[in-house]
Amino acid sequence: VVSEGLMDIALGAFWMTREVEGVKGEGKAFSSPNDAINAYDYEVIDLRAKVKVLATDTPKYSQYEGGVFETTVGRLLFNAVLPSDHAFVNEQLGQRELFQIIIDLIDEQGTEIVPKMVDKIKKNGFKFATKSGTTWGIDEVVIPAEKAALVAEGRAKEFEVLEHYNEGLLSREERKRQITAIWHVTKDAIEKKIEEQMVQDGSAYTMWQSGARGSIRQISQMTGMKGLILNTRGETIEAPVISSFKEGLSPMEYFNTTHGSRKG
Repeated sequence: VVSEGLMDIALGAFWMTREVEGVKGEGKAFSSPNDAINAYDYEVIDLRAKVKVLATDTPKYSQYEGGVFETTVGRLLFNAVLPSDHAFVNEQLGQRELFQIIIDLIDEQGTEIVPKMVDKIKKNGFKFATKSGTTWGIDEVVIPAEKAALVAEGRAKEFEVLEHYNEGLLSREERKRQITAIWHVTKDAIEKKIEEQMVQDGSAYTMWQSGARGSIRQISQMTGMKGLILNTRGETIEAPVISSFKEGLSPMEYFNTTHGSRKG
């Protein structure tokens, strides 16, 4: 139950605890966390602007020893729902970090506190997930310009392996293993290019990085290449599906992808 709830609120926590450069109020200093929150309430600063705050003498901020630290109002608001004696969490939070906070709370204060704290985190997460306006749009994932060159490089390497096989220098198993490795490397290279060009303040990036929904593999299938497919016997089909779902599959590629569905 905790796992399912955290998946849903990870998006809100990720968005509200993120630092964004160049937004309203960046660089301002405040005499206390409450002053910074008040400034946000009066729209003087942005929720995700990096600001300087003077730590209070409460256990929550003991790690800063009464000094000044950099944070965001979003992080101050998130920490406000945690126990007053829990150390201030000054980082961008995703699903993994939320799990760790729950584990830390159990270690510090026992399981009795978990339902109450998870409920507060849930309400906070849903509130700011709504404010974030995060929504899926296929235009946010772009086919990398380098894809054609990477695929051509993979084709050239595949042709070389086939030549060696036809000359009797490779067995069938060696041919299959080498061709499979070539297309795995090619797909990973395309995935890397997709990661590099994704808009870091965009909805698709936020969903993926927060751990709320999706993975880079799924995004890669949409805009990179589907890749290698397993047949109904669990064996890898040597001919990869080069197209992405955004580009559209050829009839043969579409037929090959049905093998994976049947296997499932």
